[in-house]
Amino acid sequence: MPDPNPRTERLHALDSLRAIMMMLGLVLHSAVTYGDLDLGSAWSLKDPDTTSQWFDLLSGYIHAFRMPIFFAVGGFFGALLFYERSPRAMVMNRVKRLVLPFAVSVFLLWPVVVFAWTVTTATMKGSQAPLAVGLGPFTTLASLVPSNTMHLWFLLYLIFFSAVGYVIALLFQRLPGRSAQIRTLYEMFMYVPWLRPLLFAGLTFGLLAAMGEPWPEKTGGILPTWAAFLNYGSFYLFGWLLFGSKHYIPGLDQFAWSLTVVGAVVFFTKAIAQSRGLDGLLLAAANALVVWLFLFGICGLFVRYFSGHSPRMRYVSDASYWFYLIHLPLTALIPASLMGTGLPVLVKFVIVLGATTVICWASYAYLVCGSFVGVFLNGRRFEMG
Repeated sequence: MPDPNPRTERLHALDSLRAIMMMLGLVLHSAVTYGDLDLGSAWSLKDPDTTSQWFDLLSGYIHAFRMPIFFAVGGFFGALLFYERSPRAMVMNRVKRLVLPFAVSVFLLWPVVVFAWTVTTATMKGSQAPLAVGLGPFTTLASLVPSNTMHLWFLLYLIFFSAVGYVIALLFQRLPGRSAQIRTLYEMFMYVPWLRPLLFAGLTFGLLAAMGEPWPEKTGGILPTWAAFLNYGSFYLFGWLLFGSKHYIPGLDQFAWSLTVVGAVVFFTKAIAQSRGLDGLLLAAANALVVWLFLFGICGLFVRYFSGHSPRMRYVSDASYWFYLIHLPLTALIPASLMGTGLPVLVKFVIVLGATTVICWASYAYLVCGSFVGVFLNGRRFEMG
C-alpha cells in the first residue's frame, strides 16, 4: 500500500463526483417503477398502467457506473484519511461519517420505507384503503426492527471495506517492499491513458469469470455476499491505490469524452445483445469493459469541469448525503398518488423525480443545513460563500 508524504489539496472534482453519483440515486429510483423489467425483490413496485423499456435502459445505464464510482471515490478518501491524517483519525472519521449515520438511519427509515412500500403496493393492486394497509405491518415492536438494509447497503459495504482497508494498510506498512511493488504494478496499468480501461477491464473480467457471474449484485441483508463484496471491493481498492498515485488525477481528463461516449455505445450494444440472449462470459466481458470505460470517462469529465472550488457545488456535496438517505421512501410513495390519473409514463416519472427533488432540497435547506443533523452527517455547519 502507498505511503505518500505530500499533503493533498482538497480535490473538488472528487467531491463533486461523489455528490452527483449520490444525486443520481433519485433518478434511478424514480425510473425503476416505470420500467418493463421484473426486478423481483430488488424493486417490487411496478406501475400496472404505464411502463416503458426506456426506463429500464435509463436505470441500467446509471447502475452500470454509479456504485463502482462510489466505491472508487470511497477508497481514495479512505486512503487519504489513513495516510495523511493517521490510522486512528481514519477510524474516528469512518465511525462518525459512516457507522453512526448508518446505525441511526437504518432504524429511523425502516418503518417509513415499509409504510411507503406497502401503501404503494396496495394502491397498485387496487386497494380501497391503502393507508390502512400501510399500517398493517406494524403490529408489534419487533416489526420496527429492520430485516434488511434497504438502500443503505452502500454505507454498510463501505464500512466493511474501510475496516478491511485499515487492517491491510497496517500490514503493508510493515512490508514496504511489497507496497512498492504493488504501486509500481498499479502505475504500469495507469501509464497509457487510452489503455487503462482495457487493462482494468481485463482484471475485472478475470474476477467475474472466476466467480462465474456476469455481475454479482448486493443483497439487502446485514452481511454482504462474497461475490458482491469482492466485486465492489475491487473498485474500493482501485481508489485506495489511486491515492498513492494521485499525480495521475489531473491527467484523467485525457480522452474523457471519448471514453464516456464509447462506454455508452458499448452499453447500449450490450443491452440489445442481452435482450437477445447474451449471457455468460461474453456478458461478463461486456460488463467489465462498460464499467471501466465509464469510470475513467466520467471521472475525467469531473476533473476537467469541476476541479475548481465552487461554493454551490460544496453545498450540493454536503446536501447529497441527506438526499441519499431520505429519497427512497419518497420515490416509493409518490407513484401511488399518480395511479389512475391516465398521465403518460414520462410525465409520471418527471413528477416523481421533481417532487422528490423539491422535498429533499426544501428539507435540507430549512431543516438540516446549519442544524445538528447537518453536523452529524457532514461534520460541520455549511455556510455559503
